[in-house]
Amino acid sequence: MGKSEYVLFFAFLLLAFSCESYQGDFDESVPDLYTLTTNVLPEEGGTILPSGGEFLVGERVQIIARPADGYVFDQWTGDVSGDSNPYIIQFNSNKSVTAQFSLRDYNLSLEIAGNGAVSETVVERSTSITVRLEAEAEEEWYFDRWEGDLTGNSNPETITIEENEEKSVRAVFEPVPPEEYTVKINTQGSGTVEKDPDKEIYIEGDEITLTAKASNGWTFSEWRGDLSGSTNPASIVVDDDMEITAVFDEVVENEYTLTVSTEGSGSVNKDPDKENYSEGEEVTLTANSDTGWTFSEWRGDLSGSSNPETIIVDEDKQITAVFDEESDFGISVQEVKFYIREMDLEGARRTDDFKTKDFILNVPIDGSPFEITHVDIPNGFYEELELDIKKPESKSDIDDSDFRDGSGSYSVVVKGMFNGVDFTYRSSEDYDIEVELNPHLEIKSGQTEIIALTLDFDGWFMRSDGGFLDPNDSGDRKQIEKNIEDSFSDFEDGF
Repeated sequence: MGKSEYVLFFAFLLLAFSCESYQGDFDESVPDLYTLTTNVLPEEGGTILPSGGEFLVGERVQIIARPADGYVFDQWTGDVSGDSNPYIIQFNSNKSVTAQFSLRDYNLSLEIAGNGAVSETVVERSTSITVRLEAEAEEEWYFDRWEGDLTGNSNPETITIEENEEKSVRAVFEPVPPEEYTVKINTQGSGTVEKDPDKEIYIEGDEITLTAKASNGWTFSEWRGDLSGSTNPASIVVDDDMEITAVFDEVVENEYTLTVSTEGSGSVNKDPDKENYSEGEEVTLTANSDTGWTFSEWRGDLSGSSNPETIIVDEDKQITAVFDEESDFGISVQEVKFYIREMDLEGARRTDDFKTKDFILNVPIDGSPFEITHVDIPNGFYEELELDIKKPESKSDIDDSDFRDGSGSYSVVVKGMFNGVDFTYRSSEDYDIEVELNPHLEIKSGQTEIIALTLDFDGWFMRSDGGFLDPNDSGDRKQIEKNIEDSFSDFEDGF
């Protein structure tokens, strides 16, 4: 063999080897593809999704027939058959598919409740029409039931419609319920954890606020488990079953003394009352003056005149309560009660008169309206109030011993202090109060408050020259009774 022949033979071998190598690479890199061709009969009857394309060998693809308005899907023809819609095609060859639609010539009203859709397929035509209804829920929703002329929850379901018959079907879709989880809380050390909201079961996405509360002598340190850090309170979003531990550390506290003394005549209560207090502990101090003295101020490690007062113990403290002697005690009325034999409210604006008898009236001494609590006053408007203040009859039941004792019974009871000494003044006289209510008194549902009796109670025990009448002196009783009568008479001009 000549030299040129060898060269030619070598080139031929090289070309053959190169072609074989290239063909092998091409076969491995390019997969087989099959085509989908679709048709619709009639053309205006609807569409097919997808309308065509190329797909890998063995690939499974869902096709859906979508009828146009006024049409309904009947069946598939071509390389697939039947009336299933959607339909799954597996590509092992080229596929040609036709969706056949027909006019919607039956009277069926479809209503959707929730998020979803219903496909209609005519499965039989004779003297009546049988339609298969298939409910398709949107994401995060599910089909629950049929209502109307079709019931139950079978899906798909068929309904038969006779000629000239009208039927109505409602497809009900419900949201897919969220996942439910538990949140277990543990503690390490001495303390508790509050959950807000506090529930046994939480749904996915719930947010919980956890508040760690240390016991006395302990402090919150950190969270462990499905929550970390030392933020308190802390919030966490539930997305799984969770377990969280609150860690508490014991605190070694310093202890301090609180020494309280007095200047003048009086005493001081400590709450709590202990020899030693932990650092940061709160103590409430209440100054109590003796008769003839009044609390003036705090000195030392506490200042001001608020009483009671609270102090935080953060070191040894010394506090003095200062009391000043009163030069003139005078008169101080603290409680006034009437025995009402009868109370009349005269109605106005079509409101009927109202009466009630035999009750004890506690009169507010601060000028606020008094309350009727033993009976409900009808709603409405009233133009006049009459109070008959008299001592109770012997047969009257009295649950207040101030109005009856071994000496008799009483219509008015006054309690207070005169020159630093407690007194109780009782009157057995009859008194009348008549008040014209202008504007009219309106009583609303549940209301128990009536007008304010703005009486000068201290003035009952004052002389015309400004001196004091002694409520314990029988010689001053006549003037006191007159002062009471005069103060009641002042109400006759109305409000």
